[in-house]
Amino acid sequence: MTLFKRNQLEPIKDLKLLIKDYAPIAKNALTILINISSDTEVLKSLAKDDALLETLLSRITVCQFTGTYNLCG
Repeated sequence: MTLFKRNQLEPIKDLKLLIKDYAPIAKNALTILINISSDTEVLKSLAKDDALLETLLSRITVCQFTGTYNLCG
């Protein structure tokens, strides 16, 4: 877990950016973020990031309208 917490959560910030990338890359980045969100510091970083939450909700909405349920773009 310390690998993801180095340099003031820099790897977490990078993974958050990858959520906006090509769908397969975004899906893998999201999977990693979900798996490491059991850490309180990481979870707080994710929960207070309004831009990340907006991006995720936007992608989910797009998926519902297109009939696919993967992290689509």
